[in-house]
Amino acid sequence: VDDFGTGYASLKQIARLPFSELKIDRSFINTLMQSHESHQITRTTIELAQSLNLQVVAEGAEDYETIDKLKSLGCQQVQGFYHAKPMSAAQAEHWYLRKLSNETARRTRVFDTLAANDSVRFGYVTEFIHEFLGFEIVLVSLLEKSTVYLKAPIGLNVECVAVENSLCLHVMNNNDITVFEDLKQLPEVTKGMLSSMRERVRFYAGFPFWSANNLFIGSVCVMNSQPHQLSQREYRTLSQLARLVEFDIAHSLIPRESEQTSLAFSFKRLNRITDIARDLNLNVTLIRVTFAHPGAEISSMEALSQRIRPWDTLTRLSDKAVLLTLQHRASHVDIADICQRVFAFNSASAGLLQVEAETFNASSIAHIQTMLLALKPQPLTGLLT
Repeated sequence: VDDFGTGYASLKQIARLPFSELKIDRSFINTLMQSHESHQITRTTIELAQSLNLQVVAEGAEDYETIDKLKSLGCQQVQGFYHAKPMSAAQAEHWYLRKLSNETARRTRVFDTLAANDSVRFGYVTEFIHEFLGFEIVLVSLLEKSTVYLKAPIGLNVECVAVENSLCLHVMNNNDITVFEDLKQLPEVTKGMLSSMRERVRFYAGFPFWSANNLFIGSVCVMNSQPHQLSQREYRTLSQLARLVEFDIAHSLIPRESEQTSLAFSFKRLNRITDIARDLNLNVTLIRVTFAHPGAEISSMEALSQRIRPWDTLTRLSDKAVLLTLQHRASHVDIADICQRVFAFNSASAGLLQVEAETFNASSIAHIQTMLLALKPQPLTGLLT
């Protein structure tokens, strides 16, 4: 259905005719970043297409910010001048071959940079999926030449696999979200799998992520031992988490020159995390701990991070303050117990100035800076041992 949302492209057409693809009209995409109405119409249209198992294409995508937003909404394909302007058949062939020849070298540079700085927390994504979505096998795959590296795997004790033996190959070839609801019914797909995997896995879904200029670099993968059909919520959450990996990788490749820039990145990331929590109807607790002066308590963020759950987040706000972001199903958490476990407060913690906290249910989750304004002071006497 072309130009959906305008003219004769209507819901009646979708109901009556066996369409396989829906294209959102450029009039909504051109104003996606400025208009609340365009954003809501685009989001609703994407969700409608997903619920009807239709491919969805956004027309008129002309800048990276718009494409990034469309990806976060679950749009699988875009059409527009950002990638290329119209060209002759001969020009298109030359453009495509040149693009392919550059991809391997570019992908290697990304992989080497990730290996060198080790700043992307793949475990956050896999542990979150395992905890809140319940898939048996979860991993993040990274493609490097002819090998697929498995990052932070859960339920699988394998570090890497040849690309021809990996289901990630199908995600790369499709360059799109790839779902196999029952692999037992797809011998043409399973013939290349390792025998140990072929016996264990019936369901597979791969959600791709890209680097700059739509370069495929890997996917967020979930698997089960029994056939499974993704719910709309699972589909949307896995898409959002793939976009979070993409966001983390993109920012790991850019040096953050100042503490202010680093904090801006952290807030953007936290907003993505809390958006996912809201969609999953989770509760979010924020705990801000402030010291009277710079202290050893927050000198090592890495050490503190070892004391929190993998799907929680610790953010350095300054040399005197840190923010702990928790996601949980329970309506209440013990603030004193958490602070003791993470910060190990004791009577010698004379520099402890203030602890503020608040728990937000899904309906009250807002922009991270808005929620920070709602934090309430906690009594310090209950926090010191």
